[in-house]
Amino acid sequence: MPKSDHPWWRKFFSKSWSRTLRQSVDNPLQTERLPADAAPEFDYPVQSESRAASRYITFKACLFTLLPTAVFAVLVRCMTFLATDLLVLSFVSSVAYLAYHLAPPEPLLRKLAFAMAGMLLSFLLLTLLPLTMACCSVATIGILILADRFATHCISLATAAPTARATAFEIRRLWCDRFATLQRPLRGAELYPFGFITVLLLVSFWIQYFQAVDRPRDPHNLLQAFLWPSALTIGGTLLVEIGVAFLYQRRPTSFLQMIPALWCALVDWHCYNSRESSALGIHRTPAGSNAARRRLLLGVFFLWFLVFTSIHAQFPQRHQNEADVADAPTPLQLTPVEQHYVDHLSESDAEAYRRDRAAAIAIPRPRLQPAATSGAYSPFTSTDGSDAAATIFAPWYTQLLNVAYQFFLVIYFFLKLGLLAAAFTATAIFAATARVVTIWNRGSSDSRVFNTANWDHLVARIQNSSDPTEQNSLILGVNAADDSPVLVPRDVFREHAHILGDSGSGKTSLGIMPLMMQLLRQGTCSVIVIDLKADDQVLFETISREAAAVGRRFQSLEPEHPGFPFRWFTTEVGRATYAFNPLRQSFLQNLRDDQRTDLLTAALG
Repeated sequence: MPKSDHPWWRKFFSKSWSRTLRQSVDNPLQTERLPADAAPEFDYPVQSESRAASRYITFKACLFTLLPTAVFAVLVRCMTFLATDLLVLSFVSSVAYLAYHLAPPEPLLRKLAFAMAGMLLSFLLLTLLPLTMACCSVATIGILILADRFATHCISLATAAPTARATAFEIRRLWCDRFATLQRPLRGAELYPFGFITVLLLVSFWIQYFQAVDRPRDPHNLLQAFLWPSALTIGGTLLVEIGVAFLYQRRPTSFLQMIPALWCALVDWHCYNSRESSALGIHRTPAGSNAARRRLLLGVFFLWFLVFTSIHAQFPQRHQNEADVADAPTPLQLTPVEQHYVDHLSESDAEAYRRDRAAAIAIPRPRLQPAATSGAYSPFTSTDGSDAAATIFAPWYTQLLNVAYQFFLVIYFFLKLGLLAAAFTATAIFAATARVVTIWNRGSSDSRVFNTANWDHLVARIQNSSDPTEQNSLILGVNAADDSPVLVPRDVFREHAHILGDSGSGKTSLGIMPLMMQLLRQGTCSVIVIDLKADDQVLFETISREAAAVGRRFQSLEPEHPGFPFRWFTTEVGRATYAFNPLRQSFLQNLRDDQRTDLLTAALG
């Protein structure tokens, strides 16, 4: 067995899926080999995993999104004296993280410049605003950007292949005018800015709630303060959908339709092109790569977690046995015996007694020490002279319970603020995008885009492309590993092509027929089929119908076009056939006599 040229450590960094179906190095349709002016428009939406696997990956990704909050909760709980410093450091890092991933993908220096600008902006906000307000301002901008990209990602997938190119361009044009168009908006995006206004109102309620003068003295319950505005936000979104549907004469979407649609859109957000395939023809969503989309969601969520953490640190929740303390000094409380004694004193003496009594209470009680000599009596000395004030250690189970209680507090802190931040993020996305996502969501079907129902639309997208490189290509199928389309230049088939497969594996139906139909539809060549077995009429009927359809299409554009006549020849007795004279072919007229002789003698063997 030949030794591999790759080092032993290469396998740990290589992809886990097969690359045997990748196109050859000589194929000019690879991304790095495309011409500089190439602009492929195939827009094939890859589906690397099944829908069930995508749902599982999304659920796991949502759980892992909570992991940074759990680590941060442990740090804040264990390092209380550095809680403010941790919040500031986390805020600056989160802003730089978001700015880095919101920057254009290339070049790297531009992304680093965006990250530095984000850090400077965060420091500027900290000098102008309190920490809570600075976090809330940046988190609000982040959630609005996330919501808009979330809806844009959904629209882009809905208009990808096999949607007709003209329809897709029209929908995307209307979506580009989503913030300005009122007369003829995209269906589902009517009054689209209202969702963002709802998010701003929700955030404004929070700011007013925690900046009110009398709030710091009230018992705070973040969950209760979140439920009411969230319920009003969701209810307001549903009412707006009903009113907008009535005004624009369409059927309104219900809450039961919005929740599954948002979940399906979240699955697409996490799993679309999860393997980052860069093959030609893959739909490039404007929301960014798979890693950029996930990190954007993580950064926005962590910013809202910082907001709730800073609020919790600024206004900690009090226990039920705690009460307000008045600003005025508390009057001296005398015992009944002292009160009886003061009542029999003169006014000046009673005032002096109260003053001395208050001073005595204010003086801290001195710490009791053991007796200096063993002979003197002391409550700290036993009768045998040994020291009875030895240090008392707590039992081992008490220490264990204390550790368990501290761990419980960390878990409670994490669940309370982490889940609250997740719920707030979900509510904001719902308010901003639920209406448009419900209408334009692709759904949760497990069927692949490349199937018999969509095949004609996929071929039409390639042949009607404005890019000449893509227009002169043929689609052979999809990569079984990552669902990326396999496009091959038509010039490749000027040479020999060999299709391998077992009997009944679909060489004719999946290999020869799609290739033949695409060559016919391009209308630039003649197709000759030699069927040695002739045991099935499907191939015969397919060629006949395809030639007639292509001829009608060309004649509708050019009435004088001769079309594509279909002829057949057979040596079987009793079958209709056409006779062919190979010597009357047009190309023979351009050959010399010696060339014709050489061609005929070679054909006769």
